[in-house]
Amino acid sequence: MRGVQCAKSLFLYKNHIQWRDRPTAEQQSRFARGQEVGTLARQLFPGGKDAAALGGRKLARVVEKTRELLAAGESVIYEAAFAHEGVGVQLDILVRRDDKYYAYEVKSSVRVSETYELDASVQYYVITGSGLPLADISIVYLNEAYVREEGPLDLQQLFRQRSVRDVAGFHAPAIRRKIDLLKGVLDRATAPEIDIGPHCHRPYPCDFQGSCWRTVPKHSVFEMADLPVARQFALYRQGMVRMKDVPEAALDRPEQRVQAKAHRTRRPQTDHKALYHFLEPLAYPLYFLHWNAFRTALPGPVGTSPYQLLPFAFGLQYRRSSDEAPRHLEQLAEPEGFPPDDATWRPDPRPFFVKHLLRYTERPGHIVVWEKESLQPLLRDLARVYPAQAEALHERAGRLVSLAEPFRRKWLYKTTMQGKSDWETIRQTMLDDPSRSPFENDWTMEQFYLMWRPGEDLFSREEGQQQFGQHLRDHSEALMRLWEELEQLFRPVLKS
Repeated sequence: MRGVQCAKSLFLYKNHIQWRDRPTAEQQSRFARGQEVGTLARQLFPGGKDAAALGGRKLARVVEKTRELLAAGESVIYEAAFAHEGVGVQLDILVRRDDKYYAYEVKSSVRVSETYELDASVQYYVITGSGLPLADISIVYLNEAYVREEGPLDLQQLFRQRSVRDVAGFHAPAIRRKIDLLKGVLDRATAPEIDIGPHCHRPYPCDFQGSCWRTVPKHSVFEMADLPVARQFALYRQGMVRMKDVPEAALDRPEQRVQAKAHRTRRPQTDHKALYHFLEPLAYPLYFLHWNAFRTALPGPVGTSPYQLLPFAFGLQYRRSSDEAPRHLEQLAEPEGFPPDDATWRPDPRPFFVKHLLRYTERPGHIVVWEKESLQPLLRDLARVYPAQAEALHERAGRLVSLAEPFRRKWLYKTTMQGKSDWETIRQTMLDDPSRSPFENDWTMEQFYLMWRPGEDLFSREEGQQQFGQHLRDHSEALMRLWEELEQLFRPVLKS
């Protein structure tokens, strides 16, 4: 797939692997998730031999080991490898049934994308071209409608299968032409002249962007908020690389024009009227809520589905007036009761979250969060799951206010924001004091929570409470300070 996406990336991978970008923690996590799902899917076809484990790290050796396993009559082979016309592939699962061979490629997704179909088509082309006829090739993926019940995961219900043999046959002529083209690329002495473009990100982020994008300056058009990718590259190819180079007439949205003006004048931009209308209705008392949740590909708690959002903690600041000190608290659902024989199971944090969120937000007042767009539907979904608390959950959902709104709409914009409006960026640019959280960000905190078993190796129950509690308090306090910053800067001026 690398060469299909970009021939230059394939050349660099073969000849300058040292230029490859280091994977981020998020990318490593996605890779580990894919491995976890792929390993579990093997239980659909148990008793197989792992060609990669037997053959080692070199693909040629795994190809040889696959041939040996096929010759020995193995009915199920994991990580079978094949080579044809100089192209090598590895297949997740190969099954022989009634003297016919069936190929299965496992994806940790809930949908079959065109990219997955093309990937499987390349595998089909190479496997059949190597001399092994395939009766079918299918993609195995997760069933998002599956709901876990008591006991182990029901793999027959958790996974779905879709045949892509017809699609693979359709793509075969194009794959043959592409292979011939890429062979010519690999025979070159220098990398092909291919400029940056949408292919750098689709279907996968290229891991040579650090090399190819090194001449793109900061504050470029690629940081322009809500500017379609095609439009970004159109401006780039017209020589308007920096945001300050783009005339306002060339931009469609007011948020984009604000950014361009800020970078052209090198001055912060403020829409005082819009900020006033945002701030004015939000009188004290106020709650400031920072919450955390996780998603896992394999549903852990009973009653949940793949990738379902499960809240497990929140930090809360309650302030009755601007003159009164805030009351703060942190609530964390501690995971416990893990069975030794099921690594996929985990306790359900939702009852704890619902109980304590409703308890500590009983008093009137808007609930200020960073983005209500994710919490509002979550609370409404929880109302469906817990009908006894449905009325209260809907009431809380109606009181949410997004503090991200002024920054997303660019009513307040600084060039140091670089077109972004995420929580971490706005916090760093608007507040002077650094984070006191022991975790780099929310995502890191959530990953540690998924690994935490109170009293085991990661850290003790008391250490966990302290570490997670500090993160929740730090972020809820920062949310409150950001609100105070807006109020202090703009409300007195506007009221006068």
